Amino acid sequence: MHRLPLATAVPFARVRTYPLADLFAGCGAMSRGFADTGRFKPVFAVESEPRAAATYAANFPKATLVQDPIQQVESFPTADLVIGGPPCQGFSTLNRAGANVASRRLWQEYVRALKAIQPAAFVMENVPQILDSAEYEAFVAAIEGDGFYTLEARVLNVADYGVPQRRLRAFVIGIDKRLGGVPWPAQTHADPDLKDERYKPWRTFNQAVKHLPKQPDGHKWHRDRNVWPESLVRYRAVPPGGNRFDMERELDRQGKGDLVPPCWRKHRNGSYDVFGRLWGGSAGDHDPHRVSQAREGTLSPPDRGSGHHRARGSVAHELSEPSQASRGSADDGHGASDRERRSAAHGATTRRAHRRAAGRGS
Repeated sequence: MHRLPLATAVPFARVRTYPLADLFAGCGAMSRGFADTGRFKPVFAVESEPRAAATYAANFPKATLVQDPIQQVESFPTADLVIGGPPCQGFSTLNRAGANVASRRLWQEYVRALKAIQPAAFVMENVPQILDSAEYEAFVAAIEGDGFYTLEARVLNVADYGVPQRRLRAFVIGIDKRLGGVPWPAQTHADPDLKDERYKPWRTFNQAVKHLPKQPDGHKWHRDRNVWPESLVRYRAVPPGGNRFDMERELDRQGKGDLVPPCWRKHRNGSYDVFGRLWGGSAGDHDPHRVSQAREGTLSPPDRGSGHHRARGSVAHELSEPSQASRGSADDGHGASDRERRSAAHGATTRRAHRRAAGRGS
């Protein structure tokens, strides 16, 4: 394939803005992040889900939006940067049933777009598990086979970059070899337990939301969930920073142990942060266990035939580390706390990514 000349001969730092194409754009959160730097201008996006596409169009009205599956997109415009993440459900650890297998092949559409657009750089985001997949190996082979890009992959914790949430994500960056090495962003925050003066402490949940109104006002759209009364009792049984094990013990203490389905009691390994309760925190009081995730948990739902089935689907699982006081009791029976397990898993995933990058000479 003939490589197009760079749009400009000067380094990136001397150019005011760069046209950006967003694949698998969703509502445009990734485009928003790049646009907010003042250095990138979204000019093209692909998103097939109607509501997400409508949101993207409302936020980036000047961008050309194709509301079709990416497989049906016949041509792509020129752009200096391509961003986006193919659907991650097929690679997620929650996908135990093997759903969305077809979506695992959409990396091929990402490569097709790259070959057509020939950007100076691209950024792909996904769950960390993608880096250990055969699909990712095929993606790397397809990109490196052309010899145009320097390619690197890392697993980053978004809390280390100012996001009030512990969330590991794989980022793959490719940059035209004529432009030099991969420009990874500099870390800005760190776990306060590390006491590393080079970085700010992780931001807390309270710092992120304390300025929001308690009711939607037409711009701030926080909405409460309509949950079952039984779920509210469960929530109240979880102390700040606690998790489902704290809930179980407290409900038993209150004589309300019937609210803990037998299938949950039997699930003693994994899902340690399900029913995790967020710490409030304060601007000057940083606690690493107040940086939390909000996502679907993996506890089995109550059996359909049981009296607990009414609660199915009504629980918002917010994940967090156990509190300092309860951390020792929320272990796996072998003395390994949730925090230790997460650190080990994070380190292992990051080491695999680094070994893979080193093996490619990046």
